[in-house]
Amino acid sequence: MWVWSYNGSPHGGLPGGRTPLEFIHRAVRERQLMLRHVPPELRGNLCLLQNVHLSRVRGHIQRGDKPHISFYHVRYTSHQLVQSPQLIGQALRIFYDADDIRVLRAYRADGTELGELKAGGLWSASPHSLDLRKRIFKAKRLRQLRFGDADDPVVAYLNYKRGLSKRSRKAASEIVQIKERIQADQRKDPPPPASVPPDPVPYLATGPV
Repeated sequence: MWVWSYNGSPHGGLPGGRTPLEFIHRAVRERQLMLRHVPPELRGNLCLLQNVHLSRVRGHIQRGDKPHISFYHVRYTSHQLVQSPQLIGQALRIFYDADDIRVLRAYRADGTELGELKAGGLWSASPHSLDLRKRIFKAKRLRQLRFGDADDPVVAYLNYKRGLSKRSRKAASEIVQIKERIQADQRKDPPPPASVPPDPVPYLATGPV
């Protein structure tokens, strides 16, 4: 909505107070300006316009630790990554939507796509932003919140905030925002989840993010 409003509103920095769309239209018509287009093969991968993060593949086949990456304290993997032990130690380019980090999209160093990586355990159950995950781990680090592999961390955080809501308007407002995000996700058709093989190891990652 912000982009639409900006491009459709008169701009004082453009000749005649034109809108950015009017300026581009005139430039194309009068100056034969060539516009760059996203190649058709990339139009289905608009994740390339999202945030990018470099992450190294971890794992130890002899110890039964399957290939995975760590992204903000949580393990992510997929069938394809598990079946690619040769990638252990190599860096991947990770694209993510900061508003919902349950699923990431990974690319190898040579640019080939590895596909989707899914957050381990119940970290993939409830939609949550990068900011919310940081708040969850901050509360955990301060020993204000506890949850295990069998718990949905977002639900655990909501319950923690409910205990504060009677004396904190900020906590009550945060609860409303999180619940609205969950309800919005439930109303839409969720994308097919990335297939992840069962793994008995904890879903919290160790070491650098």
